[in-house]
Amino acid sequence: MYIVIPGLIDLHTHVYWGGTSLGIGAEEFCRTSGVTTAVDTGSADPGNFAGFRKHVIEPSQVGILAYLHVPHAGIYGFSHRVVVGESEEMRLMNPVDAVAVAEANRDLIVDIKVRVGLHASGTSGIVPLDIALEVGRKWPCWHTACRQKETDWHRFDWPVSPDAASNLRPMNGPEPP
Repeated sequence: MYIVIPGLIDLHTHVYWGGTSLGIGAEEFCRTSGVTTAVDTGSADPGNFAGFRKHVIEPSQVGILAYLHVPHAGIYGFSHRVVVGESEEMRLMNPVDAVAVAEANRDLIVDIKVRVGLHASGTSGIVPLDIALEVGRKWPCWHTACRQKETDWHRFDWPVSPDAASNLRPMNGPEPP
């Protein structure tokens, strides 16, 4: 017996294979899961988005949309031996180029991403969130889905500090866990 459904959209993937240790192959993943469109949630950054676009998105048989990670390091990866949060080193925050890259890639970038929390931003606290919010003010998301979306709670390592939570503005969204 077969069930026919429209193609599914996976709203949280990391499909920048080779660009981050979290990256998986989009086509194999999508082919085996019924997904026709994958939304990469911030694997690429202002410095390597062109490579993500040229080497992963453009040749892909499946649709790929992306969040742009504000730190110039993107989500460069995790290791059991090397644990450095991409938002911890403030010199890597790249809001000016993030706005420019987002503007130049409006056909693919659906939103801006930053991770904050103990492991992602360390002693920088919520300052990276403030920078990402500023990027969002300078580059308002143009997709209808972005204008209507709920707050993307997965951006935070839990528990969220009261300072970080006070910056969020959910629109009919669920309370965080």
